[in-house]
Amino acid sequence: MAPKAMKRPAAFDGKTLKKTRVVARSPVPGQCKEVAGSLRELTGLSDSVKRMLAASAEPALSQYKDTRHSHQVSVVGWIQEAFTAHQAVLEASAAEAKCKVDAVEADKGSCEVAVAAAEDALVKLHDAVADAKSKSVSAHGDAKVATAALKGARAAEKELETETQAASTKKQELEDILASEGLYGKMKVEVAKKKEVDVFVKTLRKHKFEAALLQTLSPVLAKEPSSRTDFDNLVLQNLDDAVAAQIAVQAKVVEDAAPGKAQRSGATAVAESAEEAAKGHVEAAEVVLAEAESAIKGGEIAVKDSKKALRACSSGLKDVAAFAKEAASALTDFCNGPLATFKELQERMTPVEEPSPPVEETPAEAPAGELEPEEA
Repeated sequence: MAPKAMKRPAAFDGKTLKKTRVVARSPVPGQCKEVAGSLRELTGLSDSVKRMLAASAEPALSQYKDTRHSHQVSVVGWIQEAFTAHQAVLEASAAEAKCKVDAVEADKGSCEVAVAAAEDALVKLHDAVADAKSKSVSAHGDAKVATAALKGARAAEKELETETQAASTKKQELEDILASEGLYGKMKVEVAKKKEVDVFVKTLRKHKFEAALLQTLSPVLAKEPSSRTDFDNLVLQNLDDAVAAQIAVQAKVVEDAAPGKAQRSGATAVAESAEEAAKGHVEAAEVVLAEAESAIKGGEIAVKDSKKALRACSSGLKDVAAFAKEAASALTDFCNGPLATFKELQERMTPVEEPSPPVEETPAEAPAGELEPEEA
């Protein structure tokens, strides 16, 4: 049996097949620079130490943990100590800032309470002023009423005194008419002159004696006393009785006025006391009003000062809150940035290469026209 002809390999097309390997760019150099840059910004270390650590960071951290020599291990340890110390400083700063924020917030709360209390006190002071004004107006009104009452009491007392004095004067004048040493007494025993009779009659007319009596009196008084008739003597007796009756009337007026005078005097005293008390109430109300108005000014100052303190607290709170936010951000940025990068580089180990999978070979095809060898 003729052997089978071998397949001709495929004709070479003249093009060279190239196998391209894509090599990923390593992030390690950039990470090392990030750590070195952070080391240069650390606080609490001398400039020489910071420069030394920054210069040593890349050579040490660019090596895998399991391939570092002793000096590189020491450098990594120093960097860890420096970063740990810096983290502690940032944490302390953030905690301190947070405490300040809490303290200022507490102060702000106290200021808000103080403002509310001051405003409430001011409202009460305004109410007190309104009440004091009302009482002052009422006291002034009462004082006017008391003054008017006193004026009326004094007028009534004076009126009664005038009436009593008039009655007493009239009584005395009437008594003088009947006095034996008076003009009428002389005319009873002597012949009166016409002029004297006219004056006497005029006096009687002033006291409003009856006109008929006065008409008959003048001729009687002009007569010689020894020539006077019984009718003449009756006229004189009627005059005596009329004068005596008038005296009794005026005496009664004076007598009856005594209790009234005492009563009106008492009313005047009561009115005087009431007026004095009312004036005292006015003075007291004015004092209270002045004190209340003065307290208003103090209350307004208290509100103004408490609001000023609140504004200062609010402004201070903004400052410390911004500082706290900055401190917290600095801590976060450091922990999530340089510190995290350093820890990643610190623990980086040499990667273990995995075996490549076997390559499966494909038999070449015979060239066209050639026969494969025949099987034996």
